[in-house]
Amino acid sequence: MAEENEGMKTNEEWFLAYLDGELTPEEMDQLEGRLKEDQALKDEFDQYKRTVELVRKVGPAHAPTDLLPNIQRRLARRQERSYDMQLRFPYELLVFVALLVGILYMYFVMVPAGPGEVAFVIKVETSSPLTPETTQQFSLTKVEREGKDTVFTVRLDRQTASSLLKELKSVAAQLPELPDGVRLFEVRIRVLDEKLE
Repeated sequence: MAEENEGMKTNEEWFLAYLDGELTPEEMDQLEGRLKEDQALKDEFDQYKRTVELVRKVGPAHAPTDLLPNIQRRLARRQERSYDMQLRFPYELLVFVALLVGILYMYFVMVPAGPGEVAFVIKVETSSPLTPETTQQFSLTKVEREGKDTVFTVRLDRQTASSLLKELKSVAAQLPELPDGVRLFEVRIRVLDEKLE
């Protein structure tokens, strides 16, 4: 039926046109013939007809008087929120950049520099072996072997280097003085004739 008339594509459109009296006499005869032949179509039409009759009985509904102002207020609030979100993004970005600059400032300017470039090398020679406690306490590592001698090396701050020199006083013949104004030292200890373990 819907294929024969291009203007009406669904059964519901045919049913509504029939109930509103918009079909030509030929189209009405055609629909009524189909309803007699096809029980499923007739059941669908009867259901549709009852629905339309119920809707017509209800009649037009009147909207509350404050409906339009409420809708307008809600739309205005949504527009304000979207505008606030648009404005908020640059401020959030600005806060993020300010925090990042603050963190970088604290890290590079306020925090004292850790071990970095060595400003002074202390060379110590000893014929007595170092105790395991000393090598462990100051994290001394064997780095090279020069002939029969073993060389230990470590980078230390001023205070730790001073403590190490006090510890070595008993095994080393002569210890250098730490120069003023130097914060980082490389200590090289040559142990003469030490057996490699």
